[in-house]
Amino acid sequence: WAAQVSATRDGVEGNPLDSHGGLVRCKVAATLALLNGRGAVNDEDWHLAGLVWDTSRAVRTAVLAHTREQAERAEQARSDGVVRSAQRVVVAQGQATSEVERIARTLATGVHGRGVQTAGAARKALRSNDRNLFREALTQAVSLGWVIENDGGTVGPGASQPVAP
Repeated sequence: WAAQVSATRDGVEGNPLDSHGGLVRCKVAATLALLNGRGAVNDEDWHLAGLVWDTSRAVRTAVLAHTREQAERAEQARSDGVVRSAQRVVVAQGQATSEVERIARTLATGVHGRGVQTAGAARKALRSNDRNLFREALTQAVSLGWVIENDGGTVGPGASQPVAP
C-alpha cells in the first residue's frame, strides 16, 4: 500500500501492466497462506508471492518481445514481397519495352519492303502473338522515324530504316 501511495504522490510512472502488481502479490501471498492452513500471511508467503509476481512479469516481457519480433518479421516479409513485386514490374516493363522495339523493327522493315499500306495490313503482316502490341510498336517506329503514319490510316516508310540489333 505504501508503494502505491508513494508512486501516486511522487508521480512515478512504471509499466502500466504492473499497476495491479501489489494486489496480485497480496492475493498470491494470501493463497499460499490458505494452502498452508494458516489464516494470516507471513514473511515467507510474501517473499514467495514476490517470486511468483517477478516470474509472471518476466514471462509477460518475454511473450511481448516474441510477439513484437514476429510482427517485425511479418512486416519485413510483407516489405520484401512488395519489393519483389516492384522488381518484377520493372523487369516486365523492360521486357515489354524491348518487345515493343522488336515489333517496331519488324513493322518498319515490312513497311520499307512493301511500301505504303493500310495500318490494318501492316498489323496483319505481323506474327499473330505480336499484334496485341501493334499500336505501341507503331508509335515507337514513328518516333524513331522508321515509318510515317498518315491521316488516312496508312503507314509508309520513314526517313530512316531500322538497323539490325
